[in-house]
Amino acid sequence: MKKPKNKKLQKHKKLPARNTLLAYFSYDPITGILTRHKTGKEVGWTDDKGYRRFRFKHVTYCVHRVVYYMYHGKDPAAKVIDHCNGDTSDNRISNLRCVTHRTNLLNTAACRAKDGVPVDLHCDVNHAENYALALPPDF
Repeated sequence: MKKPKNKKLQKHKKLPARNTLLAYFSYDPITGILTRHKTGKEVGWTDDKGYRRFRFKHVTYCVHRVVYYMYHGKDPAAKVIDHCNGDTSDNRISNLRCVTHRTNLLNTAACRAKDGVPVDLHCDVNHAENYALALPPDF
């Protein structure tokens, strides 16, 4: 299967059902670590771009997309999960936001270097206040 050349045409993989993910994995929103219930170990590996990835039922997923879905219960679908602080390995829920691809581009290192605006001003980190509510009982 060929990958689309135009990234706008690229579709994200459908994520497994949330209850299936919660049955197999635990997520700590404070540390951002996703662990497998069976082993108690952190899942996956870090790819060449710094993103954590893991395989589940013969399919590779990005940890940040899965943990966002597990925590919020909403599949990001065609949207992008942005790492507010620019650290692609930092999967704490307070550092993740669901945005359009265009909005995500405003939070790139090249954009920040060009206009000199610190990353925290491009990314509304105050959205973390919404997460101060009690965690779902699954956590």
